Amino acid sequence: MIKQVWRGLLVLVSLIGGLTVAMSGQANTGSILASNNYTTVGVGTAQSLLSVNGVSCSNYPNMMSVSANNLSGFDITNQTTQFTVTVNGTLTAKNNAFTFNGIYLDLMDSNGNILSSTAAKNLVSTTGQSSYTFDSTVNQTLNMTWSSWKGTTPLWIGLRYVTSKNQEVRVGLASIAAYQVSLSPTISSSLFPNTTVIKGTGTMPGDTITADADSSAKATVGSDLSYTLNLSSALGSKSNVTVTESDNNGHTGTVTKPVQSALTIAATTPKFNLVPSDAANLASQSDASVLAWLVQQGGVTATDPNSSSSNGITYATKTTGLGGILGGLAIGSSTTINVYATNSAGNTSNPVALTVTRMPGTLSFQTVTSAVDFGSQTIPLTETIYQPTSAFNVSISDTRDAGKNWYVYASAPALTAGSQQFKGNLIYRNSSTQQALNAGMTLIASGSKASGTTNTTVTSDWSSTKGIMLDALPGIYAGSYSTTVNWTLADTPN
Repeated sequence: MIKQVWRGLLVLVSLIGGLTVAMSGQANTGSILASNNYTTVGVGTAQSLLSVNGVSCSNYPNMMSVSANNLSGFDITNQTTQFTVTVNGTLTAKNNAFTFNGIYLDLMDSNGNILSSTAAKNLVSTTGQSSYTFDSTVNQTLNMTWSSWKGTTPLWIGLRYVTSKNQEVRVGLASIAAYQVSLSPTISSSLFPNTTVIKGTGTMPGDTITADADSSAKATVGSDLSYTLNLSSALGSKSNVTVTESDNNGHTGTVTKPVQSALTIAATTPKFNLVPSDAANLASQSDASVLAWLVQQGGVTATDPNSSSSNGITYATKTTGLGGILGGLAIGSSTTINVYATNSAGNTSNPVALTVTRMPGTLSFQTVTSAVDFGSQTIPLTETIYQPTSAFNVSISDTRDAGKNWYVYASAPALTAGSQQFKGNLIYRNSSTQQALNAGMTLIASGSKASGTTNTTVTSDWSSTKGIMLDALPGIYAGSYSTTVNWTLADTPN
């Protein structure tokens, strides 16, 4: 829906008994000006607001035009802060009984109290005169705050004149009776189920604040426009709270804010994979155990904004039979499980969705020793087997289904020292049998995936009679020899 607002200048022409309004203008994004709810007191006359015996004028100027900002339709509002007025005619002391020291255009109430928020300009530039003629080509600006008036009708646009004897008289030239009030309260507090205090701001000091969460609770807008509303009980299960601001004249304004979950929850890895080994392991576990695994895999954390702590927070899900769901997933298929948090006060968080996808599993090396040394040895006179000075450490990771086979092979070219070849070889020895690694791929170990186990250390049972060793023969030339051991992991025999 498109809403078009026409804004422009409203000119008010003074006639006896009231005002005739003529309007011209164009589409404008500025403040709407003027109002047709002004009433003048008549040509050459004024309404006495604050009088002094024996001090009066025989003629008063006329209000030619009035404009104001922040109108609603043609009415001023509690957001109106500025008036612009044009006056013509002459202010004349009766019988020339006194002269003027000061003449001011001002905003006043019916008792003559000044409502202007800034000091008015003294229009008298030369003292000693008993009359003053207003320049109708000059606009006068008057500023006002709502708190100084508060809709106490009527609002008078008038004159203050000060005599040479410092006697001050206040009169009204035009009055405003109609106005509209827009109350716009705010809620600055974060709202949770355990909230018992609501804070925010009101529009006008002295206004009353209530909330639908507790009909007995009331607060008053302070001079700084803030309020504190104390509830008799926590918000509990309410999903929204509406705060109402009201003034003494029956005007109201509302604001609504949702009640947040008392706990916040998030997952660093909301989508992750399920390998066959984990699926098999989880299939027989309780929902509590599977939930703990889900929370760990998803990196789920929850905090209480009121304490910024995770103490006393537990996790739950409305899904049951978790082990069967995960264990029964087919390769490549996914499932989503909603997890939420609760605390000791019974508050719950919004759910966080964890998506689990079943993968076929992997077989890979986990650890392979990067270097092994056989130390400095004396050239042997007979064939000699040397143990490494540091142990080999080779392990595999297997996340496939239980019962799947694996095979580890090793091979190594001849040891060399520059162009000189070592007399002997690296060998794999198992008790009384041994195989040279330079003869090709040598089976080092084999096995099958055990249920509930992911990692296997291939070299865990190596000893002085089992493992990779150095077979040295007589006639070796002195030098530092080296080679590279190549490891192969397969799921079928070579």
